[in-house]
Amino acid sequence: MKSWYKIAMERRAGVAEVPPKLLESIIEAVNDFNETDEAHKHIQIPIDLTGWKYGGNELLEKDKAKMMDTWLNFPANVSAKLLKCEEEEVEEKIEEMLNISSKHMGLSLYKRTPSGNILGKPTTSQPATYMPRLGFMSVLTTAYPRLLDRFIKHELIHYGQALFERLQGKYGFLPKRNISDNNLDTQPSSINQYYLSDAEFQPLLHDVVYDLQNVLSKGVDKKEALEQVIADNPFLANLKQHNYEKYKNALTELYKSL
Repeated sequence: MKSWYKIAMERRAGVAEVPPKLLESIIEAVNDFNETDEAHKHIQIPIDLTGWKYGGNELLEKDKAKMMDTWLNFPANVSAKLLKCEEEEVEEKIEEMLNISSKHMGLSLYKRTPSGNILGKPTTSQPATYMPRLGFMSVLTTAYPRLLDRFIKHELIHYGQALFERLQGKYGFLPKRNISDNNLDTQPSSINQYYLSDAEFQPLLHDVVYDLQNVLSKGVDKKEALEQVIADNPFLANLKQHNYEKYKNALTELYKSL
């Protein structure tokens, strides 16, 4: 059996990183909202990709240009009807709309779990959700801070995946082909499918590493912390049973994060 060192040297993909400035903006918006008496608020926050490992704000310009091309391929009369404007105003209206949709993220903030069948509803167990096709995140701002931080970062990895899908035509941050399940289901029908989804591999891998760092922060010995997280994590247990190569890849990243 190969040593952990050799496995780590063979697999260098790492855990996907989130845009640091965008994360800061969301956390700031959450803290500001919690200082108010409002129960719910929807805002638009500027997307700033400065300092992101995978590219900066030039990616937003490319994203906007691709969406502009798509809109301009529609007949002018169709676009005018959709945008509720005159045909000669279509390009200006598209520019105005895309400056918001490609460079801003909608943020729905709640102090209590909303009632009813609300799209992307956050809960105490899942206090942040992101709807990539609609470009907005919902956050239960009064959730336990560490859990909230973990979930916001998880959802920001999904933001990055969706951005690269628009730019490259392929979902971003996927596992290597040799460990892939060829399953990109973003709305799996069962918990097992969720854990095996290639689209969820990086976000869930982030969660496991986050949990390990949390245990270590309490002064637990590295070996004991690693064993505890591996034993308790359902994502890892599912991979171990159904995709052992993907499981080994996840363990490698855990080991490298120590």
